[in-house]
Amino acid sequence: MKKKHYLADSVEMDPRWIIKSSDLVISDETLGIGYFGEVRLGLWRGSQVACKRVFDKSFRNKSDLELFYREVKILSNLRHPCIVYFLGVCIEGKDRIIITEYMEGGSLHSLLKRPSFMLDDKLVLKIAMDISLGMNHLHLEELLHRDLTSNNILLNAHMDAKLSDFGLSIKIEDITSSFTMGSVYWMAPEVLLDPKQFTKKSDVYSFAIVLWEIFSKAQNPYPPGELNPKGLANKISREDWRPSIPLICPIEWTTLIKKCWSFNTDDRPSFQQIVETFQQWAKDPPRLHRFDLEEHSDFSTSCSDTLDILIPIKEDDDEKYHNIYKL
Repeated sequence: MKKKHYLADSVEMDPRWIIKSSDLVISDETLGIGYFGEVRLGLWRGSQVACKRVFDKSFRNKSDLELFYREVKILSNLRHPCIVYFLGVCIEGKDRIIITEYMEGGSLHSLLKRPSFMLDDKLVLKIAMDISLGMNHLHLEELLHRDLTSNNILLNAHMDAKLSDFGLSIKIEDITSSFTMGSVYWMAPEVLLDPKQFTKKSDVYSFAIVLWEIFSKAQNPYPPGELNPKGLANKISREDWRPSIPLICPIEWTTLIKKCWSFNTDDRPSFQQIVETFQQWAKDPPRLHRFDLEEHSDFSTSCSDTLDILIPIKEDDDEKYHNIYKL
């Protein structure tokens, strides 16, 4: 008997999304890897594409399949120049593969970690503007990203930045989750205290951390001696701790970052307001303070070394741990 595709049979799938495995050639070149899957370079009908392959072990039940479908549905309905373009999904065989446009520039995080990369006034503004435009569109569609980090911002050959990885994204009306998911350092204080309090302004907080990553060239965001995730969560949510802003950062950017990571959500601007600010800066971008960034940096370890951690939380009076989902 021919094995049925549980996803296709249990959840409605638009046939326009389906890509046949015979039309897809997946290479051995890995673009990214995590606990739940990997992203590889591929060819779809002769064109280069990115293939996000979710491991079969990730689908333990119908609920897991519905989460995969939700990401596919969100991606398929998003059309914006600053969001990675969705091409389709392949559900033949054991694994499920999401096919998107190939972003040859890699992640923003990998760019920032290149020793040869130098921050530039106009490029910083361009990348930040692209991220803001993509996030503004997402919020206008009443969607929350919930995992905005430099690893989930991709660049093409022209240095255009686009949002990616919508595995944790959700409609605002569907925020009922009682557990914490994502990367603890990028989580807003209100989310660390109560995951159901995630709002558009929580994404704005994450954007502030991304801006900090840009100016620090993706240094380790953890304070010295504070590597325990639970301790860090308490420090952010209860002690209002934030990382030191690098000296290279102009006062205009410093002011914006501090507004975006304010403890009070009402003090944070919307992405529409952020876009308008960047438009005002476009003719004369704030100038970076020039000196050796490494000489003045408080931290030296890449934050990618500390991403895959477990977050302790309280749920129904029992302490549980949830894997951070990166792919």
